[in-house]
Amino acid sequence: MSTDNLHSAQISAGLNGFLFFLLFLVLALLILLLVVPLVFDRWDKWAGANRWLSEPRATWILLITGTMLSLLSAMMIIISGECVEIAFLCTTADSH
Repeated sequence: MSTDNLHSAQISAGLNGFLFFLLFLVLALLILLLVVPLVFDRWDKWAGANRWLSEPRATWILLITGTMLSLLSAMMIIISGECVEIAFLCTTADSH
């Protein structure tokens, strides 16, 4: 294996790890936005978190954060040009 291939493989592995981290953050944010109101309505728990999420400012901040993380991960997949198998998405230069 040449040094160029080794270097691109290391970059690809680092990108995959970072993408999984970003997508895990988006998933955690989604679960938070769905679970807090459900728990409050059903069991009257997490009143402070529900009050905070009911503020439009807080909701906009969380939605914009999730959108930016999703766009960042999509941009990284497109720019890398490597095959990234996340949700059956594979973009390679030689598949044209």
